[in-house]
Amino acid sequence: MSPFDPTDLLAGPAGFGFAVLLIWLGLCVLGILATYWLIRLAVRHGTKDAMLWQARGMPTKAEKRYRVSLALQEQRRSDLGR
Repeated sequence: MSPFDPTDLLAGPAGFGFAVLLIWLGLCVLGILATYWLIRLAVRHGTKDAMLWQARGMPTKAEKRYRVSLALQEQRRSDLGR
């Protein structure tokens, strides 16, 4: 008699154990795919940042955006004062 005979008393627990292993395997595959997706997303965004940096002429310092916004605020204030 084989250990997985449906008429055997161990068939139920063995089938349950097999189902648990299949669920565990599915969760492992989902975890691996999620990790792959996150790494791919990070590499894609890093590549985009590098391409933008190269397109701007590879500056050594980041542009000061807050100064531009302060200048625009001053311009708006002067436009409203007219």
